[in-house]
Amino acid sequence: MIHANDSRDPFASGRDRHANIGDGTIPQADLQFFLNAKEVQKLPLILEVPGIDGNGPDAENVRRVQQLVA
Repeated sequence: MIHANDSRDPFASGRDRHANIGDGTIPQADLQFFLNAKEVQKLPLILEVPGIDGNGPDAENVRRVQQLVA
């Protein structure tokens, strides 16, 4: 199982703060590379994002992930 999110804080900050897909500090190319790895494609994905309106995972974040995987 993969918990997918962008990161609010920079790498090695020691913090685990989630950001919406594409709105954080992880480069889009890195997210795309990871999500398209054959090993990852076989696993269920759970979005751990704050949501565009702050109410948790939403259709916009699903759309963003789908665009990265397409």
